[in-house]
Amino acid sequence: MPTSNNKKDPASEIHQLRTYTDDIAELIRNNQLTPEQLAKIDPEVIKQAQNRRNLNNFGNFDTTTDGVTIDPRDQIVREEMKQPKAVDPKDKKPEQQEFKDNVVDLDDTTGESGVADFVLSLKDKAKPQQPTQAAPEPVVQQAPIAEPITEVEPPVQEIKPEPKVVAPEPKPEPVKELSPLEKLQKKEISLQDEVTSLMDQQKKLETDQATLESSLHEIDAKRQPLKAQEDDIEKQVRAIRLKESEVDTIEEKKALKQQRWSLEDERQRIEKERWDIDQSILTLTKQVQDIHSEQAKLMLQETEVEHAIDEVKKNERVLQAEIELKVMADKLKVILADRQKLEVDWKDIMDKKKVVLDKEAAIHKQEKVMQTEIDSIELKEHSAKDPSDLHIVEEQRWQKDKELRAIEVEEGAVQEELQAFNASVTEIETKSQSVLHQERELKDKIKELETIVAGTKK
Repeated sequence: MPTSNNKKDPASEIHQLRTYTDDIAELIRNNQLTPEQLAKIDPEVIKQAQNRRNLNNFGNFDTTTDGVTIDPRDQIVREEMKQPKAVDPKDKKPEQQEFKDNVVDLDDTTGESGVADFVLSLKDKAKPQQPTQAAPEPVVQQAPIAEPITEVEPPVQEIKPEPKVVAPEPKPEPVKELSPLEKLQKKEISLQDEVTSLMDQQKKLETDQATLESSLHEIDAKRQPLKAQEDDIEKQVRAIRLKESEVDTIEEKKALKQQRWSLEDERQRIEKERWDIDQSILTLTKQVQDIHSEQAKLMLQETEVEHAIDEVKKNERVLQAEIELKVMADKLKVILADRQKLEVDWKDIMDKKKVVLDKEAAIHKQEKVMQTEIDSIELKEHSAKDPSDLHIVEEQRWQKDKELRAIEVEEGAVQEELQAFNASVTEIETKSQSVLHQERELKDKIKELETIVAGTKK
């Protein structure tokens, strides 16, 4: 197919690549490639060359499609190109380019010509010398190779990871400093735990001691029969010695000696057995003594710890007393302030009451004067004979009655005011009694706490 000057014919390019593969297939078939040379060829190219070699074994024949003669090997290439490969969309290439990419440089010494020059050079070396002019090969008309339709994959949208939200690290809570009293209380708890631990050790030692003493009792029970056997043998030996001094014949003395020696051997055997028991008794006795020593140490430690606990408790009482003293002193200040206020209120009320009492006294005086005047007018009224004079006197009495009534109203208001003052005074006096009682109790408590603090610090 004619092509432009700038664009190669894909069919001729594929045919040329196919020819390189056929050359490799021919070299493989003729066993003209060494293992080192085969190792330099791409395995995929060797596989395709083997396929070409198998195809050549069937003979040369042509396939005609639509009146165009097609080389069957080109048909195989087309079929291979039409079969899409499962590749990643990013790495997907046209089949022609993928086929060409399978051909790699076999050696740097072959130059940029790559596989073609390397294969052709091997083929030229293997072929026999040919005449200078070769017959022109028949031109086979190649059918146009259709471009395979490849499905265009949509562009893969890059998913950017969302930025991670890093939570701020929590700030460490400030360590609360313990108060002196809390420190003492914590120390007391620690000392109490130490006492508990010492008591547990004491209990364990007591258990171990009881076990050892039981073992001693059992071993001593085994020792007593042995000791009794020793004593019995010793008596028998003394009796035999006495007989030896009494007999005269050598045979009797020899028989007695044999008997005595046998008893002495038995005594030695028993004594050796007793020695093992005595050693066990000594060992157990030593262990019991060690337990007694350890118990004495624990008791001493326990005494020291209890003494330390007493000191801690004493210091706790001092601190608690000092804290209570401060609280009591603050309460006493409040009580004294309340008492002072009550005294001020009581004095203010008494001053006001005195003013009202003076006012009441003045009203009583006015009332007596007015009553005297009314009594005088009533005498005139009784002695008046003329009606006109009587009317004048009665009008005077009305006026005085009116004035007296005003004085009595004022007197009633003053008495109510005095009653309110008296109620306030009674209330203040009741509160004052309660405040004075609290003051006495606080002072007594303060004195007691001061005694505790002074006595503990001495």
